[in-house]
Amino acid sequence: MRARILNCFLFAAALCLLCVGCAPKETQALEAARQGVLIIGNGTDPEDLDPHIITGLPEAHILWGLFEGLVNLDGKTLAPIPGAAERWEVSEDKKTYRFFLNENAKWSDGVPVSARDFEFSLARALTPSLGSKYAAMLFCIKNARDVFSGKQAPSALGVKALDEHTLEIELERPTAGFLAILANPIAFPVREDVLRAHGDPFTRGSRWTRAGNLVSNGPFSLAYWSVNDKVELRKNPHYWDADKVSLNAIRFLPISDQTTEERAWRAGQLHLTDSIPLNKIDRYRDEPCARFAPWLGSYYYIFNTQRPPLDDPKVRRALALAIDKDAIVRVVLKGAHIPARHFVPEGTADFFPPQTGLGHDPELARRLLAEAGYGADKKEFPSLSILYNTSDMHRPVAQAVQAMWKKELGIDVALLNVSWGAYLSMRGEGDFDIARASWVADINDPANFFENFRGGNPLNRTSWKSERFDELLQQAERTDDNARRTRAFAQAEEILDDETPLIPIFHYNRAYLVRPEVKNWDTNILDQRPLKFVRLEGAQE
Repeated sequence: MRARILNCFLFAAALCLLCVGCAPKETQALEAARQGVLIIGNGTDPEDLDPHIITGLPEAHILWGLFEGLVNLDGKTLAPIPGAAERWEVSEDKKTYRFFLNENAKWSDGVPVSARDFEFSLARALTPSLGSKYAAMLFCIKNARDVFSGKQAPSALGVKALDEHTLEIELERPTAGFLAILANPIAFPVREDVLRAHGDPFTRGSRWTRAGNLVSNGPFSLAYWSVNDKVELRKNPHYWDADKVSLNAIRFLPISDQTTEERAWRAGQLHLTDSIPLNKIDRYRDEPCARFAPWLGSYYYIFNTQRPPLDDPKVRRALALAIDKDAIVRVVLKGAHIPARHFVPEGTADFFPPQTGLGHDPELARRLLAEAGYGADKKEFPSLSILYNTSDMHRPVAQAVQAMWKKELGIDVALLNVSWGAYLSMRGEGDFDIARASWVADINDPANFFENFRGGNPLNRTSWKSERFDELLQQAERTDDNARRTRAFAQAEEILDDETPLIPIFHYNRAYLVRPEVKNWDTNILDQRPLKFVRLEGAQE
């Protein structure tokens, strides 16, 4: 009997051990959720973490956790809410803003944040030697344009620290959306002594943005950054609103392949993806884990208008009209986005697109190409290439465009696929024929789109310039009459359509996957959110 009891006990113990060994292991995402660590697929490695240098969304997503401007935006309504400034006053003529900084605001090393930090930072962002691509966003500030061009010294900028906690900003003219501009990285503060410890604060290439060197004023600080590995932020205990920060850390993973990212999410290795693979859109369309939301952005191709034959507007327009955007969205993109006939998306504030646009008209495209001297019995069309960075979406779109140009115009183009860093470098240096591009609005205003094609703007990588286009943008800037502003923007869009420095292909919808333990991940048309309000809950499988 004792032997039987002992044998039964040993059998039960072995069975328990066997069951424990076969039990499903806790996923990385659930374990991280218990630890308060949010894991995000970020698409690619950041180009830099200097808020006055970066130009892409992969960088901005990280910087919104590291830094805090004078103003934040509400994650649902996008209304301005206090950031480093606890309140502000606006003059009657709406040209002078006075910001009162939170006296408890501190940098991640415990040093108080001062108005002088913002005075230095806004002047630095406009320093010619730094060459910020986003500097034009600040041109509404008095003398900012002349400071950036070198015509006036930084001291002439309309930004003054009145005392340790009071900052005054004077504008050239009343500017709609000025507070929203201040919530963007170009207006984030950096600390002069920290930058000087690692070199010249007014040049690129400094190591001040490396982990261990970077000092920030946001809800998180930089703990780790290694290329092809991850960027990790940790809660900043010195942040003035640290009690409301639920997350202990945020981990950004550079997964450029959408299929790999989706598999990692299904395997419980991520809380959020950057996107959804095109071939999985239909599968996830009705699933609660998938988010599909309007996004104020455009996907387009730009021309290097200095390179023949792309210096001829007839050639550019012919190439645009030969593309069937409806087919690309329906077949290639599985209906995930919206075909584009214009650059600025419908629904943008103060914008009503003109009736005409860049639709699909292959017959007119062939006629324009013939008028430019190309086609049957005419000059042979030269070899061109489409530049794009590695992505599951960019490749099939480029292949579709390549096939359409071959079918409708008899033109052969090569496809040039490079890494994110190489793509940014080549596009920035004008080393391309045709390049894919995208723009997601920083603020809900048509001017934020059109600035990309203003003459002299560093973001205008097409080398195209139109005096009339620039004049219309100035008219829109200088009026507070919404009707006049709307007309000016519609006429500016007509010029883009006629001269075609770009081909609008589709307007974005945001599509990504979210695990149920992620809370307060709000959606808005700019896809901006204060990360300090995001929290994690333990979830059951």
